[in-house]
Amino acid sequence: MASNKIQFRSIHELKDPALNNKLAQKEFQEEIPVEDFLDDAEKNGSATSRRDFLKLLGFSTAAVTLAACEAPVIKTIPYVVKPHEIIPGIPNYYASTYFDGFDFASVLVKTREGRPIKIEPNPVAGDLGKTNARAQASVLSLYDNDKVKQPKFEGKDETFDKVDSFVIKGLDEAKAAGKRIVLLSHSFASPTFKKLFAEFKAKYPTAELVTYDAYPYAAALDAAQEVFGTRALPVYDLKGTELVVAFQADFLGDYNAGGLESSYAVARTPGKNMLRHIQVESNMSLTGANADSRIRLKPSQVNKTLVEVYNAIVGGGTSDKAASEIAKELLAKGSKAVVFADGSKGAQVLAHLINQKLGSVAFTGKANFLKDFDKARFEEFLGWVNGGQVGVLIANNVDPIYSYHKGEDFKKSLSKVPYVIAVADKKNEMYKAAKAVIPVANWLESWGDIEPQTGVYSLMQPTIQKIYKSRQIEESLLVWKNV
Repeated sequence: MASNKIQFRSIHELKDPALNNKLAQKEFQEEIPVEDFLDDAEKNGSATSRRDFLKLLGFSTAAVTLAACEAPVIKTIPYVVKPHEIIPGIPNYYASTYFDGFDFASVLVKTREGRPIKIEPNPVAGDLGKTNARAQASVLSLYDNDKVKQPKFEGKDETFDKVDSFVIKGLDEAKAAGKRIVLLSHSFASPTFKKLFAEFKAKYPTAELVTYDAYPYAAALDAAQEVFGTRALPVYDLKGTELVVAFQADFLGDYNAGGLESSYAVARTPGKNMLRHIQVESNMSLTGANADSRIRLKPSQVNKTLVEVYNAIVGGGTSDKAASEIAKELLAKGSKAVVFADGSKGAQVLAHLINQKLGSVAFTGKANFLKDFDKARFEEFLGWVNGGQVGVLIANNVDPIYSYHKGEDFKKSLSKVPYVIAVADKKNEMYKAAKAVIPVANWLESWGDIEPQTGVYSLMQPTIQKIYKSRQIEESLLVWKNV
């Protein structure tokens, strides 16, 4: 059945529906005045001949070609006093840390004459020094021309002093009224950041730190808290493992905050003790594509199979053939086997319990602190906003209006918050909803520290001076608490 829907190819055609018909009647939108610039009516009184036209065309083509071959003039200005560490043409490398609230990597930043141009893995950091495509491409964000370039107040360019005065006024009013001051941030495992917030809270007792991650690990964190007593993801190492069974867990991707690719590759080295990989899943994943045995099940059947495997491991037995075979292999490998599960909290609790029963050596006993989103805490925060209990909201480079499944409702509820401040790098939805905006500094322009896992600290250092008028959230907290 034919469609009567009208399609527009440009905004101009939308404004003038007859434009397409007008253009179809002639080859050019504007008539080319060939006669005006070629005809010499004063001398011969006739129109331009074909020969004259070709002569001019040939001369013009030759002139354009010659002009294109001319090398551009590049002026070089030598150093008056050359920095000792800079040798023109020779790159310098700086050890730093990449963390954007989701990806983490200890990296080496390649710079030339003070400009970062490439991100490299840091071999000293081992598995924590591996980079993915997002980390490699993050250098482009430094030079992004669409970034927020300076502070804004009510949509107009302003100074930091004017924006800080507005924020401090809101903080004082909220403190006097007993309203909450909420710093809404992505997961941020920085000891310095947490210390500064503690000092900020000492001055403003109603201040609250709430975590929001667009890609939450809430189920995994809840499961870890129930089994291990700590709200942190467990750290695994597959180097000494001979059997891994995964239920919907894409552990070569972003499962458990990533980081298993290297140890998996080592364990898969051909030999007598080469790792055997069984994947139980409903949709094809990167991890499933690398499995020795891939068992395809409906989503509703995957967790049932996991339950049957657990029952068989703890001695309850099972009538499920696939689960029985998996349990038999797990028991045969004992401590050299490990089980991963993803999805619900219950599935991940069962996986942890199976690993404890097996005494799996893949579990290192360390905790990963890169994720700390708490769904219950975030929903409590939404209740504060809807109840008009929040006097100041500071959004640290997060955009729940866009990524939260009830973002539109959250946007409407922001009308109940007198002071909304966005610390942002792009003109996103939180940028539009905020009255004041502070540009966030790029990680390549920043100082900082991250505690990715138990006993490990990674430092961040700037590799270039700030390109625009931006500021780290740590700097803002220092300004606001020291007034």
